Amino acid sequence: MTQVGKLLFFVDLGRVPGPVRRWLDQPIKQRIQSAYTQYNQRQSWNALIFVDTVTPSRLAGNLPTGN
Repeated sequence: MTQVGKLLFFVDLGRVPGPVRRWLDQPIKQRIQSAYTQYNQRQSWNALIFVDTVTPSRLAGNLPTGN
């Protein structure tokens, strides 16, 4: 997904076109730890969100307390 060239994007799976829609409508096998399950991607998910880089949170110093 990084090859798309965007650092962050959202895909509404309800609006994907014909060939992609047909591909997403096929059941796929997914591994969860040592077990496998099958599901239909388009019926199971509403959207795809891609975030290129995630970093640990950092404590922000000197924040206003609202007093």
